[in-house]
Amino acid sequence: MVAARLKEKGVDVFLPLVHKTRRTRGRRVGVSLPLFPCYLFVCCHEHQLIDVGWTPGVIRTLGPGDGTYTPVPGDQIAKIRTALESDLRLDLHPYLDKGQRVRVKYGPLAGLEGILVDRERHHRLVIGVDLISRSASLVISVDDVEPI
Repeated sequence: MVAARLKEKGVDVFLPLVHKTRRTRGRRVGVSLPLFPCYLFVCCHEHQLIDVGWTPGVIRTLGPGDGTYTPVPGDQIAKIRTALESDLRLDLHPYLDKGQRVRVKYGPLAGLEGILVDRERHHRLVIGVDLISRSASLVISVDDVEPI
């Protein structure tokens, strides 16, 4: 709802969605859910910031709390977009500060950088958005990455 309201105001909105299967009344139903619950990203002009803050459903904007706003680095948004466009399964992942940083060498994710972790007997590439302390991960072959 918030994304739709902001779009009506002419604000460029990025709401990363992942597709999940849920059981409802004994049936499996496909649903689209936000990758980062309670967060969406906007790209707007300075004069639009007041409209964003006063939009129903917006709780607050990220920043130091002194009336200024902190932008999420564009490369972190680009990583999330690249991962979503790959059609690989992307899952929410605990945010990590430490771990091996790697770069994907091959395939649709070539050039993407993140942290390599082991989870559920698979290697996963974790990509993070520092400002909101959230990360997402996807299964990847360790042969497809190189250390940075």
